[in-house]
Amino acid sequence: EEVWHPLLPSIRLPFDAANQTHPAHPHGQTSNVIFDIVVLKVLSHPWEEKERSPSGVVLKFALAHSRKEQGNRLLKKGFPRLAMDKYQAAQCLIEYEETDDPEEFLEEASLEVLKISKEWMEKIALLKITLFLNLAVCYQREGGGAALKQALSACNQALEIRPKHCKGLFRRGCLHIDSGELDLAMVDFKAFASIDPSNSHVAHKIRHVQNLRVQAGRREKETWGSMFNK
Repeated sequence: EEVWHPLLPSIRLPFDAANQTHPAHPHGQTSNVIFDIVVLKVLSHPWEEKERSPSGVVLKFALAHSRKEQGNRLLKKGFPRLAMDKYQAAQCLIEYEETDDPEEFLEEASLEVLKISKEWMEKIALLKITLFLNLAVCYQREGGGAALKQALSACNQALEIRPKHCKGLFRRGCLHIDSGELDLAMVDFKAFASIDPSNSHVAHKIRHVQNLRVQAGRREKETWGSMFNK
């Protein structure tokens, strides 16, 4: 099927309501308008179904992966807000393409109909986790208490999919340190260490939290001591 639809650019220059026109660019220059078009479904002709029957799930996975890579490039260049838009666009593509119990899902619908395998379901689940953790980084770089809460929420959502995901535990532990929740940070780092005992990064973080606890205890002792000496 072919559908023709006019794409109207969204121009932020002042709009002349009386004449229904946009004024010329203030510097006499032209502006390029870039459309980000996402293909959600490919319809093949009936006689081509045997040769061309792309799975909608696989197609959306590929598109979501592409959006993720675009977001990664933007994040590396120092544009967390733009990267966030890409990650969220990727999430929209695969939001309903993974279930908590693949076995139950496969019993309810045959693979011939859905053209999806356990392998693809696992790939989608891992991509969802990556997107949540990358969003957490974006929120963290924005800074501020509200952004920190959003970053923690994103990590929690990732760990709901895979509670023992090491990268998710590590990232959430670091966010707990930033929020001053040292006990929660230690829980996450020890959970990581129980899965990967030889990891030097998590061992370093555990020592770091222990040192922070000692420093916090000293400050608390000094505070109480100064109160009673008055």
